[in-house]
Amino acid sequence: MSRGVMLRRALPFGVLSLLLLAPLVYDRESVRPIDPAASALRPPLSTVTLLRLDTGDAEADGDRTLVVDELSRQGDGWSFLRRGETGTLSAEDLRDRRQRTYWLGTDRVGRDVLALLLHGARTSIAIGLLSAAVALLVGSAVGGLSGAGPRWADALLMRLLDALLAFPQLVLVLLLAVLFRPSPLAVVLIVGLTSWMGIARMVRAEVLQLRRSAFVLAARALGATHLRVVLRHLLPNTLGPALIAATLLVGDAILVESALSFLGLGSGGEAPTWGRLVAEGRGDLVRAWWISAFPGLAITGTVLLVHRCGSRIASWLDIADPHLRG
Repeated sequence: MSRGVMLRRALPFGVLSLLLLAPLVYDRESVRPIDPAASALRPPLSTVTLLRLDTGDAEADGDRTLVVDELSRQGDGWSFLRRGETGTLSAEDLRDRRQRTYWLGTDRVGRDVLALLLHGARTSIAIGLLSAAVALLVGSAVGGLSGAGPRWADALLMRLLDALLAFPQLVLVLLLAVLFRPSPLAVVLIVGLTSWMGIARMVRAEVLQLRRSAFVLAARALGATHLRVVLRHLLPNTLGPALIAATLLVGDAILVESALSFLGLGSGGEAPTWGRLVAEGRGDLVRAWWISAFPGLAITGTVLLVHRCGSRIASWLDIADPHLRG
């Protein structure tokens, strides 16, 4: 395999890793607004000058920061333009100055949209990964018990699964979301416990097929107990397809979490999430379209990227199902 092909296959995983590590570059201070009156609703690619002023107030850390559009030297002091209004500063009052570019603009309170996106990536992707892990554990347990257990257990579990599949997932998620206090853990459990049914069906089908395999019959002939056959031979051999399905569920979990955050039923707290950012900008779509547009693009791109990762894992594990290989 050529190096170029290997790089193309590894690219989706690299991008997801960068999204998870990006908040290490943009610290929490970058999310907080600087001079909200002057930095609010800045369009993308806006460049401003940050002036650190000496206020002489020790209780307020001795300084404050102004956001200005233009700064020029005027005699022994400085002249600046701030939101269409001019002002002057003495040389003694100005501690420091530096430029800052808002690559994706700012929101209504002056927060950097790019910093919000990167911090929201960690929250949204982490919830997606943990929700998929919960679905994988529950689905594998139910599917393994249904496929390897007695017939009455199989019939009972399949009827329960059919009943759950009769309801749209979003309806189940909303019903559960209104019963629990918004928190990241609640969102992980709600999304995970409403997403395991497809994995359970897949694991059950694999177990039923593997029960008649030669290595399983040989293990039974050598005296292996039923529990040992299930834990040592059946479930490990269903891990490949189940892992692919769980990978694809990460993207679905991100969508569901974003929908909950958009409706105000998400993780709660002050941590930014993509769905919450889309909701915050829906009232300014005409004059400040970037507040909702960029988080929406991030959600779409990440979901497509996760599905591409699932296809790559399927090809590496040699899964023949065309729906998994994409």
